[in-house]
Amino acid sequence: MDIESSRHCASSFLLLSSPSDSTSLGPYCGNSNPTSKVLAMNSSAVTIQFNSTTHRSGRGFLLSYATSQHPDLISCLDKGTHYHQEQISVFCPAGCKGVVGDIWGNLKQGYRDTSVLCKAAIHAGVISDEMGGQVTLSREKGITLYESAFANGLLSKSGSLSEKRLVFHKACDDPLDAAGFNASSSWHEVNAMGQYKPWTAERAAFSIHGHSWAADSSSETEWLELDLGGRKNITGITTKGSSDKYNYYVKSYQVFSSKDGKNWKAYRASSGHEDTALEGNADSLQEVSNTFLPPILARYLRIVPQSWNQRIALKVALRGCQVARLRAPRPYGERLCRGWHRRPWREMPTVSRRSPTRSSPPSWPATCASCRRAGTNGLP
Repeated sequence: MDIESSRHCASSFLLLSSPSDSTSLGPYCGNSNPTSKVLAMNSSAVTIQFNSTTHRSGRGFLLSYATSQHPDLISCLDKGTHYHQEQISVFCPAGCKGVVGDIWGNLKQGYRDTSVLCKAAIHAGVISDEMGGQVTLSREKGITLYESAFANGLLSKSGSLSEKRLVFHKACDDPLDAAGFNASSSWHEVNAMGQYKPWTAERAAFSIHGHSWAADSSSETEWLELDLGGRKNITGITTKGSSDKYNYYVKSYQVFSSKDGKNWKAYRASSGHEDTALEGNADSLQEVSNTFLPPILARYLRIVPQSWNQRIALKVALRGCQVARLRAPRPYGERLCRGWHRRPWREMPTVSRRSPTRSSPPSWPATCASCRRAGTNGLP
């Protein structure tokens, strides 16, 4: 801490106190810093008093906390350069999105090691700002140039070469191909020369070059729908505007999901009780990404624009992974083998079958082939 000194810390100080049991830590000022880096109080409520008689820009304090035991809890201000091990696992508190500090790079490239770590984790989509959470990453060899990207409400910077970069480990983040597109309406443009240009739903795919999908009218009843061909775990979405020749784009939107294309559910972030409005684009060219925390399990995804520039126009790409399949039950003989626990060979159960006929081979007592091959005769 860097608080000016005052006699008995009377005028400039930091003091922590518990209203429930009247215990306190401090006051601290001048050179009377606490001996421990971590200040712990066993209380459900803590009062923090900060007083400074000399005003200087930036003077204050940052509070980082978690509601349960996390020995690896770090501050929102920690940077990648504060760590020297190759593999890092830390717990980021909630509320790190708005702290002072820059980030360089993106999830695909990695981040410059001078980036604020928890802020970069929010940008990468491995945690949400509202909840915080456990973050696992590695420090790897740096790259020549870090590219800027807008994701989860944060704009990273372009940066130059660094010795190390931060690489976040994020599962279920593969491109999801849409089997089909649908829309509430599509704009059919006819220019001054009488040339016809359709802005149909299929043009919302990133793989189709040129202009995007555009709605025929501008209202909050318009929507764009993606059919993934089957249920998928959807973990993220990237949007883009019309093209370089137009200035149409969606500024904000809501997401609805469905398993059958009939019953729709509005997306809500993990900390919210209200439908979540996602931040869209600020121009017609840049790609903007948002992460779904928690992920969405659905076949159909519907984007409903809430605000836009000039005209509703979108290109959309989704990320996620296949739904994990349940493992098939084991064969009967293998299950039976487990039931022959510590029994002599002569007491092994048998499976009775009908007498052999011309069309069926002779029946034999059922045995566990895998156990016999292992030389155990069905014994453990």
